[in-house]
Amino acid sequence: MIMKSLGKLNIFSFFFVICFLGMFPCTLTAQKYSKAQSPAYHSYYNPWIARVSGGAGIFLGDIKQNPLLPSGTRKSEWRFGGSLSVEYRFNPVLSLRGQSLYTGLAGTKTSANRYFNSDLVEGTIGIGFYPVNIFSTSNGRVAEFYLIAGFGVANFNSKLYELSTENLVSSSGSGSGIGIGGMTLEPILTAGFGVDFTLTENWMISFETTNKLLTNDLLDLTDSNFPYDVYNFTSLGLAYRFGMKSAGKVTGIKVKETTAEDIYISTLPVNPETQPSIKEEVKTEELPLLNAVITIKEIESAQTVEESTIIPTPLVETLLPANNDIKGLKSTGYRVQILASSKKINLETLSKKTGIAADLISESIYNGLFIYTTGSYENYEQVVVARKTIRNKPATADAFVVYFEEGQRQKTLPIKPKQN
Repeated sequence: MIMKSLGKLNIFSFFFVICFLGMFPCTLTAQKYSKAQSPAYHSYYNPWIARVSGGAGIFLGDIKQNPLLPSGTRKSEWRFGGSLSVEYRFNPVLSLRGQSLYTGLAGTKTSANRYFNSDLVEGTIGIGFYPVNIFSTSNGRVAEFYLIAGFGVANFNSKLYELSTENLVSSSGSGSGIGIGGMTLEPILTAGFGVDFTLTENWMISFETTNKLLTNDLLDLTDSNFPYDVYNFTSLGLAYRFGMKSAGKVTGIKVKETTAEDIYISTLPVNPETQPSIKEEVKTEELPLLNAVITIKEIESAQTVEESTIIPTPLVETLLPANNDIKGLKSTGYRVQILASSKKINLETLSKKTGIAADLISESIYNGLFIYTTGSYENYEQVVVARKTIRNKPATADAFVVYFEEGQRQKTLPIKPKQN
């Protein structure tokens, strides 16, 4: 009996130690990623996740017929409950979660002529660790595996009975405790894992199983050489991820980097209209993938720009030459990209945010995101002047030049800027 109890202690001690030590590599990983470049295909992710699930509460302590699975004979050990959790992801690898749980627990042991019932309410705080994102931060996976470990408190009412007579032997809580409604209140440690299966951009099916360790035998009211009670909650539910966060901000990498465009700009004369045309070639180089992704909520919550601050007519003429009609943009030429978003944004709302008239903003789709550009220029020097003007606005400070060919945004600028 003693050896069996020691075996349980060793197994559970090993389980919890491994799960908690698993949190340290994620800290090192976060530091590593702060200096490494995030892959281009993961320019954003959803930092908030809300989960609602239901499942089975399984007791794993002294009063139990089978070692793992619930028994259905004599007194059924099957009990069910539900949980609600909210999680915030600091980066693609590390998160913080708060969870509340209600479940029933039960156990039967015919050899001891005992069975017990318990109602339990639990609140925990945990650290989430997404190990696969150490190697690849793609947000297009069908499923995502994670580990979870934490601590909290359990409130419970328990009653222990004789199996043959159903006489009450002992009880805890039920008005005599210091927890919710007089329940017994005890600290707990939790550790487990889960898998999120992607349904849509925001919705997921979430499977999770976690073990909970109490530091005493009050749950089943039976003392043994193994002085802890353990229970498991395995659940299936729905998860909703929301919000939008740039992975570039998390990793310390600016979304826009120095390109051949910036090198070329530094060689431009102060007044390109009165200086000879520059004929130096620009080497082919990839453009920035996207501006920092902004959600509709962020746009709508932004302070409205007063009418007087919208770009006046002389500046509009600078942004868009008179011979270019925004309604019939030329399919090939230079434009200034001002924004990228995973959601479609109303142009009037965007106009108030940026100070650029709505009829001067064009919407396109690039790499699965909505991108917003202004202007259409055959001459590179003209678009550079427009870009400098647009960057004077805080909302469009990271605007940059892009090139369209037959209505499609290109990955690179042409080898040589087109001259008048």
